[in-house]
Amino acid sequence: MHKQSIDKKAKNAKGKLSFWRSFVANSPLTAFSITNLFTVGCLVLTLLALICTLVACSISEEMKHIEASRQYEERQSASSSTDLTGEQIFIRSCNTCHPGGNKGLGPSILNINEKYPEDEMLKALIRKGKGIMPGQPANVIDDIELNRLVAYLRNLK
Repeated sequence: MHKQSIDKKAKNAKGKLSFWRSFVANSPLTAFSITNLFTVGCLVLTLLALICTLVACSISEEMKHIEASRQYEERQSASSSTDLTGEQIFIRSCNTCHPGGNKGLGPSILNINEKYPEDEMLKALIRKGKGIMPGQPANVIDDIELNRLVAYLRNLK
């Protein structure tokens, strides 16, 4: 009798299990959930791919900005070299407005020795500027360059 009761319980359990398997397999909710799960998974993967692309692009743009800044600093450093002659400093800083020392945007400076006979007066003019002429502070033209520029201007003809 005991064996019959165990067999009956096992058959009963098997029947319940097959009922649930059949219910889950034929349930419209299960098919809907699997479709939704697949769609959500695709959307998540697409979103992750988009985020990775945006991050990669922003890193690339940042690297370009860093490289451009480095090149600018190198150009600035090279343009403020103290190894320049007075003529090179004149061409870099003065020639645009005083082409060859002649009248241009600014007045002729060929008679600079008459107007500013002392070097200190001429240096003060260069440092402070006058009218539309911008001043040339020490971070633009250092003292060594200023001395070379003044010597060049004194010999300008």
